[in-house]
Amino acid sequence: MQYGMISYVVPLARFPDTYNRQPLAVVSLASQSQYMSLYLSGLYGDPKLREWFERAWAPSGKRMNMGKSCLRFKALDDLPLEVVEAAVRKVSVDDLIAMHEAAHAGKRPRSRPATKKQKKTATPRKKATSRRAAERRLAPRRAGSAL
Repeated sequence: MQYGMISYVVPLARFPDTYNRQPLAVVSLASQSQYMSLYLSGLYGDPKLREWFERAWAPSGKRMNMGKSCLRFKALDDLPLEVVEAAVRKVSVDDLIAMHEAAHAGKRPRSRPATKKQKKTATPRKKATSRRAAERRLAPRRAGSAL
């Protein structure tokens, strides 16, 4: 699991130098409220692979609803699984690592800022009232009492 999605990742033991200290995702599957999403990282990192994917998808006759790497679908039958399988097979772990390194070349690794834990301040409360004053406000008026 990664970011609440079922993910197939490159383990940190294989490639620990990611920009966010999380394993590189090869493929992730997420369930949204109206659809499901299949995230194919290789398509995002390689424009030629993306073009191949679109050409390979077309003969299936199925509608493609895709973002940069996100393939949205409502049912498994909406996907040409052989095309998805081929796209995953085309990107090796070494290719994915190379794409990651090329995208982040020349950038310094992100370090986490040292933060101090701040004390929580209590929210201001209303001025305390006496018990007798509270009872007077809440007590029903007695019959015969002067207003």
